[in-house]
Amino acid sequence: MKKLLVIAYHFPPCALSGTYRTLAWVRLLAQRGWDITVVTVKNPEPPLDYELLKKIPNSVKILRAPYINPLEILGKLKKSNHSPFHFSRFSSHLSPLTSHVSPLTSHFSPLTLEGLAHMVVAHT
Repeated sequence: MKKLLVIAYHFPPCALSGTYRTLAWVRLLAQRGWDITVVTVKNPEPPLDYELLKKIPNSVKILRAPYINPLEILGKLKKSNHSPFHFSRFSSHLSPLTSHVSPLTSHFSPLTLEGLAHMVVAHT
């Protein structure tokens, strides 16, 4: 039996568009005999539709993990002036990267994105 690990933020009961795409793949592959485990968030953001949970095949294992938004934490650290990251130190290295940020993330300041990039690099 083939095994598949799906890691998806958008999964039922979350009712955003990405949820339906992931759910459709999980259902299709489960029907074809795949052993599927889904890792998703314990505390999804609205909109929520609990009826979607009924569409998940019984054979699918679901692991729900707590989710903490790193951008929200970095934003709070930046505002509190107690940040463990020295944002300005990385601006010259990351400005070429942050200049091509998609419109979906344009509401985040480049400073926050740089801090997030530093945090990821520092912890890998």
